[in-house]
Amino acid sequence: EGVKQRIKAGDDGKWKNVEWDNCVALHKACWDGSIEIVQLLLFNFPKRRLNVNCKNDHGRSAFDLCCSKGHIEIVKLL
Repeated sequence: EGVKQRIKAGDDGKWKNVEWDNCVALHKACWDGSIEIVQLLLFNFPKRRLNVNCKNDHGRSAFDLCCSKGHIEIVKLL
C-alpha cells in the first residue's frame, strides 16, 4: 500500500532503505516476490527512469535477487 501512495504522490521510485543494503523499492519487491509491486513500479516508472540494473551494496541487481529466490514470474517481467 505504501508504494501505491508514493506513486500517487509523484515519487521517483528510488527509495532507499538502509536496512536493505541501499536497495531501491524494486529490489525489495523482487526479493519478497511481490509481483503486484513489481508491476506497479515497472508500469509507473518506465525503464528510462527506473534503473532495473541498479545494484545493491552487495553487487546484486533486482533481477539477481528474484532469480535467487525462484520468483520466475517476476524474472519474466524484468
